[in-house]
Amino acid sequence: MKQKYILENYDRILKEIKNPKIIFSNDLIPFLEKFTSESYLIYQIDFIKKNGKIKYIVKKPIHNLHPKGTKVNFKESDIPSEFKPFISEILDNLNILKNQSNLYCCSKNENTIYILEQCEIEDLSQEKSENVKIKKTNKERVFKLKSKEEIEQHIHRKQYALENLAHKLIKEINPVNSLDLYQFSNNYDKTDCLKITYIYL
Repeated sequence: MKQKYILENYDRILKEIKNPKIIFSNDLIPFLEKFTSESYLIYQIDFIKKNGKIKYIVKKPIHNLHPKGTKVNFKESDIPSEFKPFISEILDNLNILKNQSNLYCCSKNENTIYILEQCEIEDLSQEKSENVKIKKTNKERVFKLKSKEEIEQHIHRKQYALENLAHKLIKEINPVNSLDLYQFSNNYDKTDCLKITYIYL
């Protein structure tokens, strides 16, 4: 009975995904543009000093509109001289032009700097290529399974994980009704970000 319930919910979610109430490129980009005049990616670089040597780690970038983007603490000040020799190498590795970026120090950790790269909001919509990669990976995994039973178990695990994630998102969003999941606030916030995640789930 529980499996039937899970599959019914999965079917409902799939129908909503195939027929979403908003379309990203048509609705969401103009909505986001109303709330900001700036658009940039934030790269966090952590420098590690050990045995007289300096290494660095570049973290995955986030956009300034991302909820975590507002929590980044940086200040305008000179980059420590010991880190300056690494800057050109980091920019080259990230394929960032110097005139399209700004460097900032972290206000809480002297061994962390931020690179802010200017970008257009439209450039953030890479879901098509990402979806192709995900589908390809999933197909490869399924084709490696040896029996029909293993394939069914794999699909059920994915379905259950999807249902759990949808349930957690709904609980966190706490919508008044089902339509509320597709309506955004006037001050783009964390809940709107969760709604977008739910829509694309």
